[in-house]
Amino acid sequence: MKQPIVALLTDFGLSDHYVGVMKGVLLTHCPEVRLIDITHQIQPQSVLQGAFCLSQAVPHFPPSTIFLAVVDPGVGTLRKAIAAEAGGYRFVLPDNGLLGMVSERLGGELRAVSLAVPESASGTFHGRDVFAPAAGRLAAGCALEDLGERVEELIRLERRQPHLNDTRWSVSVLFADHFGNICLDLEKSLGESFFQLDAKYKVGESVVTFGHTFGQVARGESLLLWNSSNYLELAVREGSAEKLWGLSSGSRIVIEKV
Repeated sequence: MKQPIVALLTDFGLSDHYVGVMKGVLLTHCPEVRLIDITHQIQPQSVLQGAFCLSQAVPHFPPSTIFLAVVDPGVGTLRKAIAAEAGGYRFVLPDNGLLGMVSERLGGELRAVSLAVPESASGTFHGRDVFAPAAGRLAAGCALEDLGERVEELIRLERRQPHLNDTRWSVSVLFADHFGNICLDLEKSLGESFFQLDAKYKVGESVVTFGHTFGQVARGESLLLWNSSNYLELAVREGSAEKLWGLSSGSRIVIEKV
């Protein structure tokens, strides 16, 4: 039997004990598990950022990897806790849209079951009391169907779709990364014909160059480019677009040809 892999993604940060405790629970259920941290720096309660980062990480892991993802602003409420399987991977996470982008990317059949919440579970730490035990059981060989009853309908992630109107795109901000680069909800496959290398585009009241690398503009200048995930990005060379532009997740901006 191959060594099972559990990959973790949370908004817990690293200054508290939360991540370490979840790893301890996982090891208690499956001592031979291999634990991989995707990130614990998702912006607090940002299900959208969590969903995006999960969707970008999953295809780069070996098949059968288990993903324990906890970005859970509804912890302790009536929202479902679930385990799911799609594209040869398994997931343990809250039913709040966190699975949405990765299930779209993987395609195919999605199977999900509900996880019971023990009466002894904390109202604020289901990562420890619900999700980590379930992921540990999966890693130890438990079948998905043995974890709970089948769930047919999952919560959909709320996203405003990008819209093209003649010579302008209206797009939403997904999130800003560690560098302050602003990831926009427009994939290259959808917008590639609109954006031309070295062309100028009006973003808000400013004119910005579309480039291929950060080095195509002077230090401190803004640019548009396709990022490594093939999503449109608004960046500032050696600076923070998040600080300069003041945009946050969900903000809507218009980009038009000059």
